[in-house]
Amino acid sequence: MIILPRRPSSIGPEHVIVYSGKGSETIQEAYNKTRGSAPDAVVYGADSPDAFVKLLAKYRDGGRKISQLEFNTHGSPGFISFGGQAMGAAYLRGIAGRGFDAALTAGAHVFCHGCNVAEGNQGNDFLVAFGETLLRRGGIVSGSTSVGIGTGNWGNGKVYHLWGNTKRVIMGADGKVAEKINFDAW
Repeated sequence: MIILPRRPSSIGPEHVIVYSGKGSETIQEAYNKTRGSAPDAVVYGADSPDAFVKLLAKYRDGGRKISQLEFNTHGSPGFISFGGQAMGAAYLRGIAGRGFDAALTAGAHVFCHGCNVAEGNQGNDFLVAFGETLLRRGGIVSGSTSVGIGTGNWGNGKVYHLWGNTKRVIMGADGKVAEKINFDAW
């Protein structure tokens, strides 16, 4: 895992952006692009779901909190990919109950920029599993049902979804699903 600096004046809950990969050049390039659109964000590279969990453990154990979390990774229906290793609903449910939810603030916002992460029933299940596992204090997790377009033209390191729907799961402060938005029949 590679971690790039954030502004030293930033204290309190953090905006975290996770990119797929670990190569320092790739992550440095992503960090440079991100600075324009999210100058206060902390940028991490993760090459596996386990590396992402280590990031959560670092925040949890250090008493730090994430208020906004973005995944700029590859995706497929119901999965985000880190360096070719996918994280889906089963993986998320497997880490439940281990306190990783303490790394996110109550009301945290999460967006998965990967291609069609939220598509179909697998996408529904992924968003619900993410919310039930990591947003136990409330929050919103979202993902797109469409393939994304990289930002070569815009140069800010993000993926844009110009069609399809954005699905959202809103978690209540009780750790239960409060609302599902744009879900097809499930």
